[in-house]
Amino acid sequence: MEDVQVSDVGAAAQKIKEGAVEFHSALVDHGQEKFEALCKSADETICANPYRSVAIAFGIGALLGIVIFRK
Repeated sequence: MEDVQVSDVGAAAQKIKEGAVEFHSALVDHGQEKFEALCKSADETICANPYRSVAIAFGIGALLGIVIFRK
């Protein structure tokens, strides 16, 4: 059996942690970019079709109200 040093295990764990932190940061950045693009697209669509947007919002609200307050 090979002698495993505690410092070697600690160094390996630190590298794994750093890799996970980098991956998480990249994932969060990508998610934020996608969310911002989605918000911009939704804003443009709502501005281009305000009456349709209001009608859709009203319809969804009415359906949710019916489902939630059904006895």
